[in-house]
Amino acid sequence: MSVEQEFLMQLYEDEELRNRFKANPKGVFAARGMEYDEAAEYRVLEDSAAVRHIVIPHPKKAEARSAEELEQRISKLL
Repeated sequence: MSVEQEFLMQLYEDEELRNRFKANPKGVFAARGMEYDEAAEYRVLEDSAAVRHIVIPHPKKAEARSAEELEQRISKLL
């Protein structure tokens, strides 16, 4: 299991951690030694039974944008 997957499982299981992360994602990232973009704004959204969020990832300029590469990137998100 990747670090990201493990973190998501912890958020799912630990309500206190989830609430802290929603209130201060950069603080939680920093406390856990996880990388994050200091210049970016982070918004944490939580799905419910009635509401689902879909995130359209921002393509990084350094990444190639061929159909194959985008497909690989999207498959990692699903």
